[in-house]
Amino acid sequence: MIYEYHVPIPYEYLEIADQSPNKKQTFAKYVRGYIKSQYPEFEFVRIEKMNAICRKKS
Repeated sequence: MIYEYHVPIPYEYLEIADQSPNKKQTFAKYVRGYIKSQYPEFEFVRIEKMNAICRKKS
């Protein structure tokens, strides 16, 4: 069974992305970087609302 983990995304990332011409891409890029640096044991899957959906790396 594959478990998915919901990691809350800091609201500051919305403010940063809002200043970019490519808001959606910038937001996703920041979230991927956040997960990679703060949760190295997780693999980013997708964004749902203000949560990064992740799986544990195998």
